[in-house]
Amino acid sequence: LALDKVSRESTAIHFYERALKLGLGKDDALLATVCLISSLRNVHRYDDALGAIREGLRRFPNSVVLSVFSGLIKLDSGEPNTAFCELGTLVLNLGAHDLGEVYSAIIKSKLRGVRMRKGLGSRACGNC
Repeated sequence: LALDKVSRESTAIHFYERALKLGLGKDDALLATVCLISSLRNVHRYDDALGAIREGLRRFPNSVVLSVFSGLIKLDSGEPNTAFCELGTLVLNLGAHDLGEVYSAIIKSKLRGVRMRKGLGSRACGNC
């Protein structure tokens, strides 16, 4: 995480991939997967990030945070309608699901950042 915080995502990607290949416990593996995806997104490697999401969802099929990153990456890679439909549907399906403090903060931060960068309004896809 330290490399991400100082904008050295390209270096961090190697370490996340290595850690995941060596094997981690469930919680650490999910966190490393999320960090890998975030770093890939930050360096505009969207196809690789979506591949990491697909792989992560095989291991963690109910992961809300992986689904959120899928929508964010699709937004960044030029698929805004798909992104907001995915995110809108996810939020609608969550209900009162407790994400936990760490992932809740990550999701809120990423969504705020996207809205600011893209100049988007507060409404999601109307047909989701």
